[in-house]
Amino acid sequence: MVYSTISIADLIQRITPDDAAYFPNGKVLVTKVEGLSLFVNPVKLSAVTALVCLSGEIDGRINLKKYHVVENDMFICLPGDMLQIHSADNVQAYAVLLSSDYLNEMHIDLNVRTDTYMAVRNNAVTSLSREDIMELAPYFTLLQKYLRKNNPQIVRGLVQALAHTIIALRKEHMPEKNVEDYARETRAQQIFDRFIYLLDSYHTKERCLKFYAGKMALTTKYMSLMIKAYSGKSALEWLNEYVIMEARLLLDYTDLTVQEISYRLNFPTQSAFGKYFRQQVGVSPKSYRLAGGR
Repeated sequence: MVYSTISIADLIQRITPDDAAYFPNGKVLVTKVEGLSLFVNPVKLSAVTALVCLSGEIDGRINLKKYHVVENDMFICLPGDMLQIHSADNVQAYAVLLSSDYLNEMHIDLNVRTDTYMAVRNNAVTSLSREDIMELAPYFTLLQKYLRKNNPQIVRGLVQALAHTIIALRKEHMPEKNVEDYARETRAQQIFDRFIYLLDSYHTKERCLKFYAGKMALTTKYMSLMIKAYSGKSALEWLNEYVIMEARLLLDYTDLTVQEISYRLNFPTQSAFGKYFRQQVGVSPKSYRLAGGR
């Protein structure tokens, strides 16, 4: 088995038209959700996905981390996240999927906005109040209406409003910071944002911090200092986390050999990959796979 990457265009071909509205270019999809059978096998979604659960329960994993979603919960998947649904009982939900290109056109990049990114990475699920649900519901209804009317201007405005509403709701569940905290963090946050963006793009190819610092025209020492100050984790820890997550996904969800995985992650040899994996995880790639991983 090899896990697949699913785009909005792929989903459009597999869903019931009466339950969904979308742009034919595959940049925006709004749909009712009554079953999640498409995600029984692990997939990577190439879109930002926000799902609000109105009733029922969902058990699954995002990037190998287990989640239990119930009524009034919202979960968010970022582009490239691995999603697998183990069970979905009596689920009624609605979801909006937005391509990264579409969000970037509007300068709303949830993948690299640190305030959202770090919160989602720590916990993809947010428990909302009934009032929050009522606040979100009109967006989905209006988006469906104007997607079906093929009105890109109104859809654009609604998506911008919805994105900022979701960010605001996430912030309500994060510790408050005062003005001085934000002022001190501005430069460090910018560096962290850019570093995470580069990691998303290059972590399967580059494991040298000098490469990332060079891309930002910074010294490695200064980049590392800023990232540690902002996130509480070093640049090397973030880099290793990305590489090991990818390695674990490949070991868990594909039939690729350890040697093939080592080449895919740009290690010079299988032995070098095995040594790196053991240092980070505590066991060899082969032992990890035999034990069932995850």
